[in-house]
Amino acid sequence: STLQKVKPTKFDEKIKDVQEKTDSSDWNDAKMAAGKFAISNMLGSMSYLYGDRQIFDDNGKIVSTPPTSLFAVVPDRPDHAHPFMWDEGFQQHLVSVWNKNLTYEIITHGSTRLIKNQAGLLENRCLAAKVDGQLPHHPILELIDANPPSQHLLLDTLLNRFEAGEDGYDQFVDFLAGIYDNFKLNVEWFLDTQSSELLPNTFRWRGRTPAYCLASGMDDYPRAPIMTEQEAHLDLQVWMIVSTRAISRIAKVLGKTED
Repeated sequence: STLQKVKPTKFDEKIKDVQEKTDSSDWNDAKMAAGKFAISNMLGSMSYLYGDRQIFDDNGKIVSTPPTSLFAVVPDRPDHAHPFMWDEGFQQHLVSVWNKNLTYEIITHGSTRLIKNQAGLLENRCLAAKVDGQLPHHPILELIDANPPSQHLLLDTLLNRFEAGEDGYDQFVDFLAGIYDNFKLNVEWFLDTQSSELLPNTFRWRGRTPAYCLASGMDDYPRAPIMTEQEAHLDLQVWMIVSTRAISRIAKVLGKTED
């Protein structure tokens, strides 16, 4: 059909446009094919979800919320039929090169659904699956368990791109204004719940065991076998540097001098 002929052509034209906006000197046929495969799968994984969520109430009890909607990427549909906010921060590096408007909409959907006092509970959308026993190898998340704040790295990267002269700055500022309060809440949650007793301004992943640290995203990365409250984790320390830098830069862009 005409549509079958037009769409692949439009896709190739878009790929070429994206290529020209990047360092295209090292693009060969194999890398181009891999890039097409990656972006096709990423765009095809975008999902609109609607339903209730399982969250913790003020007493630490698991309760259902009224139904709500969510637009996000679902990267592992066969095993985990739900989005992960910390995955989204990495995924949107790719999507934003393809179409920044998609990134703005997805990040806005996620950020506006953060819950006060649970701003770091990044996997609350999959809590129901864990409660139902669909993910028996993962523990139930506690109120102070985190995941890497990868979306803060995304925002930092987008700021760099616009400072380098990328088009659409006014729309980007509008996007930042819409998500700022919730992302500030997210950063404050990390600073509060993941602090270490070792030294001021040091941080440790809560909820780790001697052999496992699900919160870090590097679940089985070797860490000290003897646990103590006087420990700090370098990877989280770096994440917090990225997070506070990003929120500070956004505050300056939006004229939030009090922050």
